[in-house]
Amino acid sequence: MALEVYRQKRNFGSTPEPKGRKARRSGSSFVVQKHDAIRLHYDFRMEMDGVLKSWAVTKSPSFIPGEKRLAVHVEDHPLEYGDFEGTIPKGEYGGGTVILWDRGTWAPIGDADRGYAKGHLDFEINGEKLGERWHLVLTAGKPRQKRENWLLIKGDDEAARSEDAPDILEERPESVLTGREIKDVEGEEPVWSSKTGRIRKKARATTKATSEQEERQAATNVPDAARIKGAMAALLPDFVEPALATLVSSAPAGERWLHEIKSDGYRLQARIEAGRVKLLTRSGRDWTKKFGKTLVSALQALPVGTALIDGEIVVETSSGASDFSALQTASSEGRSDRFRFYVFDLLHLDGYDLRSLPLTPKPARRTVELTHPDRLYWPDEGVTKEGLADYYAEIWRFTAPHIVGRPLALVRCPNGIAGEQFFQKHAWKGLNPNIVLVNDPKEPPDEQLLSIRDLDGLAALVQSAVLEIHPWGSTIADWERPDTIIMDLDPGQDVPFEAVSGAALETADRLKGAGLEPFVKTSGGKGLHVVAPFKPKAEWPAVKAFTKSIADAMASDSPHRFVSTITKSKGHGKILVDHLRNQRGATAVAAYSTRARPGAGVSMTLSWDELAPGIGPAYFTVENTPTRFASLSTDPWRDFHAAAVPLPEPKSRRRKAS
Repeated sequence: MALEVYRQKRNFGSTPEPKGRKARRSGSSFVVQKHDAIRLHYDFRMEMDGVLKSWAVTKSPSFIPGEKRLAVHVEDHPLEYGDFEGTIPKGEYGGGTVILWDRGTWAPIGDADRGYAKGHLDFEINGEKLGERWHLVLTAGKPRQKRENWLLIKGDDEAARSEDAPDILEERPESVLTGREIKDVEGEEPVWSSKTGRIRKKARATTKATSEQEERQAATNVPDAARIKGAMAALLPDFVEPALATLVSSAPAGERWLHEIKSDGYRLQARIEAGRVKLLTRSGRDWTKKFGKTLVSALQALPVGTALIDGEIVVETSSGASDFSALQTASSEGRSDRFRFYVFDLLHLDGYDLRSLPLTPKPARRTVELTHPDRLYWPDEGVTKEGLADYYAEIWRFTAPHIVGRPLALVRCPNGIAGEQFFQKHAWKGLNPNIVLVNDPKEPPDEQLLSIRDLDGLAALVQSAVLEIHPWGSTIADWERPDTIIMDLDPGQDVPFEAVSGAALETADRLKGAGLEPFVKTSGGKGLHVVAPFKPKAEWPAVKAFTKSIADAMASDSPHRFVSTITKSKGHGKILVDHLRNQRGATAVAAYSTRARPGAGVSMTLSWDELAPGIGPAYFTVENTPTRFASLSTDPWRDFHAAAVPLPEPKSRRRKAS
């Protein structure tokens, strides 16, 4: 169909707008536009062959599996039509009101071209409202029927709903672009004509709605911090001592200097973490309450997970100049509506330190939106998808260094821990684009592994029902040379936790004796992990040999306490010192990852003096972990990566005399 029919309905001789052309690139976008014309319907559009293939769906897409909705195949639309929202003049083709009800990406199940030609498209959607598996099926044509009638049908999956479930149309009637509903757009001047395309408006004052739309678009179009050259993965600091101005007799000359206006206000650092905002003075004092809720709310609305922003709060006079006395007066009178916060620099964003970048505008972005946020992942504990996302946002700065930029193996539980579980190393259908596919140099190109770059990636894992995260001991930047050792202490039956703690201390002593700095964490199950960082210089065989020598030595010296091979680990009262996590392709549960088991336990980092009977290996959970970190003065693993040294050679052991 291409764009011929689309062009026939429009008179482009009277407008400078482009006719729309078939895009050269191959994309996978989809949109649903709620269209109140002669009758209300939903225009379902999917990018194929450089255009938007389009169907007019009566009523709406249904989330009930097997329920058929008539989808009339209409003319192809240009890709630029996909962000259209507004009104079409009455009397023209499609005259009425349009909002962008949903958008995202789609992925075919099987060959899309063949399915479209045969009239049976199976596909998965990753949208802000629609998700998982859908079908478009062409019905048998009737004589003299001018258009193709298809059926849009929801697949039976975790995104499906029962007949008595809440209606998505009532839950989410708003535009994903502007947040407006149909009634909010109806009174606007027409902005799209079926005859001329997009209508140019005469220059005039920007309306509030247009301004809000532009702000939202700006927030979603900025680049990912993880892709910025020079950005370094790092924990969000509690506070960064600001650089202060120096009084000089004249301004420096030269093209490399940037000049900015000196504001007469309070220097503030805005620290944002999981929706919580702190306003810190230049000496680090918390003045959040001093400036009321207006500024805090504005900062909470920013499309970031974590950030550290350097700026100055001022009150301006009618002339636009900042006035310190007016600032003091407004503060004492509680006039938070008068405050303005001028930003100097974005120091940190979603797990990345940006201070080494040039002082030019630095970006922000939004995080992944969850569908079905109330879906229960741990039913007995009441932990939902949204609850898990909130947990990871809280501890992102702690877990990021251990999971970002590494190959990951994942445990997915689409129906929570009570349902089927999948151990996943490769992509699945409809993979969220924030989950990165990486090529293992020793595997075929079509067997890509999974990784994440940022908090968006972690949120995408939560959206995909990932309840356990297991990283490699090496990064995707250096596949063959690991930088982490994990000694997994797995107790047999009837082994008390005190004995496991003793085993951890002994393992730590042996690693210290080899020159390494050991750290400890719970496994989230019944054991402990003793973990040591080292410089990524030795390759996998050497690392495996070193850890095997530690495990074998413990089993040889204390055979009544330890075994070092899985075949011998079935005996009661002994602890398996498992070194096999330290070979290429092997993984272990990440620090702070949840476990797909009853209790909603997490793998928790500890200080060595916390190894006490009152803790236990499964003591820490999604529920109590944020409280733990709120009470800690410092992260027990704060110096983990700084403690890395080269891996020593394994020591050969002499056999005991018989």
